[in-house]
Amino acid sequence: MFVYASYLYYHEDYSIWTDEAFDAHCKFLLDHYDKLPVDITSRVTREHLQTGSGFDLEFAPSDITKAHQWREYVEALRPCDRDVLRKIHT
Repeated sequence: MFVYASYLYYHEDYSIWTDEAFDAHCKFLLDHYDKLPVDITSRVTREHLQTGSGFDLEFAPSDITKAHQWREYVEALRPCDRDVLRKIHT
């Protein structure tokens, strides 16, 4: 989700999560970095997670598609459900 959230934020100026939720997600990933799959750790470094920034990530077409699908899903929710989902921390 870090990759998709980063794409949406930096390329579409869209915050799918609150800043607090994104920071909590980064902390969770950092705390469990050694257990993350190699397809994540090969692209997302500890530094990305420590700084809470995926600004310099490269995005595959599949990342962009999945980010758009996630955004469409979130936007289809009722406003109260959408607000709850944006605040989920992990």
